[in-house]
Amino acid sequence: MEDNPIKISVIIPLYNVEKYVKETLLSLISQSFKAFELIIVDDGSTDRSADICENILKESCISYKIIRKKNQGVSKARNIGVENSSGEYIFFLDSDDYISSTALMEFYNKAIEDQAEVVFCGYEHIDYESQKVIRKLDRYIEEPMGGLEAAALMAGDKFWISAISGFYLRSLIVDNKIVFPENICFGEDTVFIIKALMNSKRVTCVKQVLSHYIRRKNSVTKTPNESYYSLFNASMEIYNYNERSYKSQDIRKAMVEFQIPHSIIRIFTALSTNSKCKSELMEFTGRQDIRRYLKQFKINGVKANIKYKIFAVMILINRNLAYNLVHFIKEVKNGK
Repeated sequence: MEDNPIKISVIIPLYNVEKYVKETLLSLISQSFKAFELIIVDDGSTDRSADICENILKESCISYKIIRKKNQGVSKARNIGVENSSGEYIFFLDSDDYISSTALMEFYNKAIEDQAEVVFCGYEHIDYESQKVIRKLDRYIEEPMGGLEAAALMAGDKFWISAISGFYLRSLIVDNKIVFPENICFGEDTVFIIKALMNSKRVTCVKQVLSHYIRRKNSVTKTPNESYYSLFNASMEIYNYNERSYKSQDIRKAMVEFQIPHSIIRIFTALSTNSKCKSELMEFTGRQDIRRYLKQFKINGVKANIKYKIFAVMILINRNLAYNLVHFIKEVKNGK
């Protein structure tokens, strides 16, 4: 049996990023590790994104393919990318972000060294205008561990893997039929990642920031709407998957005490900025199951989560007052 020359498949969902995709591609062209293929799935872009990719890549030495399809969302694009991949490992990158020049080499070497099916790294948020780091997520695990243990730690916010900081053995994903849920538009990456962790035998990390998420002030931000409820649906999908397949008490505890109530609070704070959503939001947070989850919320020792605990208590005491307070704070921040 011949050795597969393609060790890694890098999958990029592409949608209307003609101004920014060049930097993403250049970060791949400059990789010190060369045994990879690039799969770009154009999700029905209405600009020249795909053509720009073609023009840049045809002058490079990268093995690539560009798949054009109608607009069906990022999850569908990523799933199509996996279906068309041939590498031993899979790495996802968004079309306006980039990775360090040694990223693929670090991922691959660590996977081989630790015989791991999932590898993750640290990542950071960078302001596009100033190029300053505005947030860094670099919490790691000390040594390789089992997948169920890693899934429980991530669900409990002890570390975090983003869509662009995880590296996966392809057979793990394909054989276990792990996909990005196409009916969930917020939190779909968390569903994919935690399911991958649960199914893996060994998880490790590269203790470096290798992935860089670009935040732009002039990027179009949609007014929060009912689609934000999919954050709760994503959390419940993970909870139910564990109950069906593994019944891990540690994962159940992490989901109930952090992940599920955290998703509820994120929904509340996001939709409190849209007065059209108030009635439905009040009904949602008045449900007995939702209130039960909020009562069980634990901070888990992460200082950043203290504000979420405060919101949880406020919603339980007087959700209408909590709504008005969040609405007021957001208006002040926006200068209204």
